[in-house]
Amino acid sequence: MDLLSSSHKEILLTCMENIKKGVAYQKYEFMLPVKSGESRWFEIRVITQTNKQGEPVLGIGILSDITERKDRISQLEKEIQMDMFTGLLNKASIERYGKRKLSELREGEKLAALIVDMDDFKDINDRYGHPAGDHVLKETADILRHHAPVGARIGRIGGDEFMVFLNDVPSEKELEPRIAQICSSLTHCYEGYGTVSCSMGITFYPKDGIWFEELYQKADLALYEAKHSGRSCYKFYRVPFEQNGQNVC
Repeated sequence: MDLLSSSHKEILLTCMENIKKGVAYQKYEFMLPVKSGESRWFEIRVITQTNKQGEPVLGIGILSDITERKDRISQLEKEIQMDMFTGLLNKASIERYGKRKLSELREGEKLAALIVDMDDFKDINDRYGHPAGDHVLKETADILRHHAPVGARIGRIGGDEFMVFLNDVPSEKELEPRIAQICSSLTHCYEGYGTVSCSMGITFYPKDGIWFEELYQKADLALYEAKHSGRSCYKFYRVPFEQNGQNVC
């Protein structure tokens, strides 16, 4: 009992009280410290038998070590969320994250949403073959992961397209050097394949929108402008682009 915390003891006391009440079946999961010093997951199941009057006459409890099962479930959950090719979040997971994050933001908090698209990626596949394209795609994902600031979430939303959420961003002016660094790092020379670059479209919460779909659409419009402004550059969303759009190549 010395290894049990107050919360563990509370669970066991609740279990005993439910047995006295005649609760037929109970199941609890909790993490317990063991003698080796590590903590492991356990499951306790309790079946209560009652007489005709509903009074408890017998309680049977089973305590099982379910650490391996919990670890496997955790691993499967990660695999469901991940794009297994690049190791980034997959499209569904980055969308879920964006929607949840936007719903949790408080007044005064800001967030930047980026869409990153590789320039002329199809030409790499056509000229050097799909293994070369796969290599470049994985390297691009690694570069994004390495240069994104702490707390960023990155997902692959299409064949050669990625989405990035930057949390707790400062003003657009203060963030721009980091955006420029990410964009520059993505212009990378791959041995045997030449230099590959990316274009980026950027939007901000709450200035450009408060819903995921709105930010996504506007980031995509900004990306379109970047693609038609020379590529290998980034573009902040502006209204209208013809008047005051910003292009940095």
